[in-house]
Amino acid sequence: MATTPMPTPVRLPPELKEWIKAYAKENHRSVSAEIVNMVARAKEQNERQAGMA
Repeated sequence: MATTPMPTPVRLPPELKEWIKAYAKENHRSVSAEIVNMVARAKEQNERQAGMA
């Protein structure tokens, strides 16, 4: 069963928002999709590291 993403407002410093915006453009993604991708990668990395501990 697919889940519906929940709107999650996040306050970012302007320089961080601009960095994500530029990174998203390079990857042909929306800012939202880029943030989701970054968080998902960080989660996977964290889970891999936790499994190695």
